[in-house]
Amino acid sequence: MKSELLLIATAMACFSLASPGPLQAQPTEPVAKWSFNRVDGTTIRNSSNGAQDRITGLFLRVPGVSGQAIRFDGDTTSITEPAATAPRISGAFSIDAWIVVNTYPWNWVPIVDQRNEDRAGYLFGIDSFGHLGLQVAVNGQWRTVSSRIQLPLKKWSHVAATFGSAQGLSIYIDDKLAGYLSSPGEMVPANGQDLIIGRVREAILPAQWIHPKYPVWYSFDGIIDELEIYDRALTANEIAAQYSAFHPPQGNVLPWPVLPSGPPGPGRFGAYYTHLKYDPLWDAQRRVGPDSDIVVHFDLSPIRLVFWQGTNYIPAWVTENGKWYTDEFMETWGKGCPDGGDCEPMSELLRVHPPGQLSTFVMGYVKSSTTPAPIQIPIPAGPIGATNITPFIQMAWPSASKCCGVPTSRMCMESPSGTNFRRRLSSTRPARARRTIFRPTR
Repeated sequence: MKSELLLIATAMACFSLASPGPLQAQPTEPVAKWSFNRVDGTTIRNSSNGAQDRITGLFLRVPGVSGQAIRFDGDTTSITEPAATAPRISGAFSIDAWIVVNTYPWNWVPIVDQRNEDRAGYLFGIDSFGHLGLQVAVNGQWRTVSSRIQLPLKKWSHVAATFGSAQGLSIYIDDKLAGYLSSPGEMVPANGQDLIIGRVREAILPAQWIHPKYPVWYSFDGIIDELEIYDRALTANEIAAQYSAFHPPQGNVLPWPVLPSGPPGPGRFGAYYTHLKYDPLWDAQRRVGPDSDIVVHFDLSPIRLVFWQGTNYIPAWVTENGKWYTDEFMETWGKGCPDGGDCEPMSELLRVHPPGQLSTFVMGYVKSSTTPAPIQIPIPAGPIGATNITPFIQMAWPSASKCCGVPTSRMCMESPSGTNFRRRLSSTRPARARRTIFRPTR
């Protein structure tokens, strides 16, 4: 009897050791997955259903968290899966991906979007301040949850979102809950719409006010890798497992681009044609030749004068430590401006004067409550014009001068016959006088 009891106890112990414990829901395969490891011409494969999705615009293949990833250019890049093959999401769902944000967008930009305006479907993306967000049409209402924290720039982040009719909307950044919205109800599907990755569905007004205010087309600016969509709400533990599955490099994986200004230091005086390169994707959008830009070097000074396409060829002074200075400051218009027009730094009048007529450089004040005596700097006689008068130190902001409510100065090159060269500058900088020197070449 004892031997039989011992045998039963041993069998029960073995069964207990072999038992997996309480049954847990097994992870299901995603209904859509893009690893971005392979690009065949203009298509990228959705490995879940085998669809060949179209990629348009400019992009780069770069190292990802596993294999390759896609670098979106912020303007033109888009991946589209037609509605016929896109995952049919009609209830609970989850999305997760690894991303690197290079710059924050004009307005909401999708990581992935399948919606019909704000009436059906969903959008998982980033707002203009870099907050992660999920938007879902629930019971006919467009509901949004956003993170309180901003996504870091230039670094890898794991982002995820879930929706369930009972659970509501949740978003995660690097394994941590970053936002939650209780919104019980059923999702309104947008199964007749194409699925779009990384680009706005239609032109959108920028979230921050600019003038003039026009809708713009734009894309996600950064890297996307390992994008997955599930047709159920993943648990927090499952999202943690997705986060732990990869170990991307720490620190910045995209550089901070530097405005190009040519070789540093002094050089033989002259203006030189060149092609200044800024960022590969930014440069690729522009049809320019090998001599698209101009850099002026000086024999005795490390400062350069740069005419670059990136500033619309508005001349800019670049110091020896890479600081840029130009006269493009605050612009305003309307009441108080000349003829009701613009008070802007681009307003200028330039005439070429006959040789020998220009005799003094005069710095005066415009719309001033006081009228100080002008400062006159003698200039040698000779053919002096816009091409051989070189501004050497930055302009002046006298405290007494105002135009449209902002400090203003006007510099004049005067001859006996009147003003031949003048330029008005507007700025919101603290009003204080600075010297202005013009060095004429002989």
